[in-house]
Amino acid sequence: MSRQQQVFEFGTGASKAGDFVAEVPTGLSSVEALLASLYEALRLPGYFGFNWDALSDCLRDLHWLAAHEVVLVHRDLPAIAPAELHTYVEVLAEAVRSWKPGEAHMLRVVFPAAARDRVLALLDAKPPAKGSPGASSA
Repeated sequence: MSRQQQVFEFGTGASKAGDFVAEVPTGLSSVEALLASLYEALRLPGYFGFNWDALSDCLRDLHWLAAHEVVLVHRDLPAIAPAELHTYVEVLAEAVRSWKPGEAHMLRVVFPAAARDRVLALLDAKPPAKGSPGASSA
């Protein structure tokens, strides 16, 4: 199993008592809607800046949550521009990798099994060059 396959889980996202489970709603079609839904689902702090850097910072902190294990469950992939989706998946992967055993929190990110190939392809893809069509701007 490659490192990419170990970063995320694919399936239903089983959790146990005491876990904090945040579900990303289906049908999201803009970065703004995605970030707003994450703000609500993860109970992000008021200083959250609604951009990728702010999301990255918050997912690497999680101090406002009491639960040790935080599970972010996707029922589908957000229908956002490919470059933005690539950025989102990279932010999630980096956040998952940043948490080490024994630390205050553990972040698990779950995608549906049907999205496995697409998510893994996004992890393997090179990010678009800045300024190129479809490059991330959030």
